[in-house]
Amino acid sequence: MALLISGLAVGLLAILYPLLVITLAVVQLRFLTRDGQTVGKKVLGIRIVRIDTGQNGGFVTNALLRTVLNWILSGIPFYAAIDILFIFREDQRCVHDHLAGTRVVKAAYDL
Repeated sequence: MALLISGLAVGLLAILYPLLVITLAVVQLRFLTRDGQTVGKKVLGIRIVRIDTGQNGGFVTNALLRTVLNWILSGIPFYAAIDILFIFREDQRCVHDHLAGTRVVKAAYDL
């Protein structure tokens, strides 16, 4: 009986975990597109804006250029270290910010 319950728990977890991951990804993508913020950025009170307009970049800028392109480039050796070190420059923009034409600013609103 315990083996059956254990098997059911593992099966249920195998179904629920991917659904949870997909749900979180959709929520993050929605927030990035609509507000220029992830859940973490909302908590920290910061958001992403386009450098040229100061406005939210939307799906293409925030999700594709800034996030997906950065993820692809992370396969290059030492890219992550270089990207992180860019934060210490005067403009405090990382490589992915330069590539996407964005910057992180304090949000004008809270959660």
